[in-house]
Amino acid sequence: MEMPFITVKQSLVDHEIEVLFEELDTHEPTSVEYKDITEQILKYYGLKNEKLKFKHDMAIKVVGIVGTLSAISAIMIFEKTNIIGTKAFGFIPKIGF
Repeated sequence: MEMPFITVKQSLVDHEIEVLFEELDTHEPTSVEYKDITEQILKYYGLKNEKLKFKHDMAIKVVGIVGTLSAISAIMIFEKTNIIGTKAFGFIPKIGF
């Protein structure tokens, strides 16, 4: 038996949102269950947004660190070939994690 080929990787949160939307279609908009399901959907969207914000914040920090390290290594390489006083470590920013 051949397994189906899935091209899109779906997260657990996205899957739960789809399941909740399918369940939402089975209830009346004025029912209590409808309200509960919509609240759950909003909570899942909140989790999804927090995850995206965390990834964005981490990407910004990583780019800053890589840029700093590459600048320091370029200065140290220059100092190795052309003898001058060491100034490379003065470029290290104080990063508060």
